[in-house]
Amino acid sequence: MILFGKKFAFLQKFINKFPKLSVYLYFIGFVGYILLVFNLLVLGPTEFISLSEVAQKYIAWGVETINIVGVLLALILATRSVFFEKKWK
Repeated sequence: MILFGKKFAFLQKFINKFPKLSVYLYFIGFVGYILLVFNLLVLGPTEFISLSEVAQKYIAWGVETINIVGVLLALILATRSVFFEKKWK
């Protein structure tokens, strides 16, 4: 829905009913898109390159670490936006 720019009535009702939760879902979804593209760019070529098992484990571990940090960053940014943004303005 982000890619096509459409607005749906049921989503607008959800946003109006649960504004804080919708901010968290937005940030998690936005970071999720970025991480999906990153995973495809990194892990896609590694399937076609002959790497040792140890190298594949290190690449997978590094990508998983970046994914965890990305989700934590999304939660921190959403919390800042929901609870602390009004204090800074």
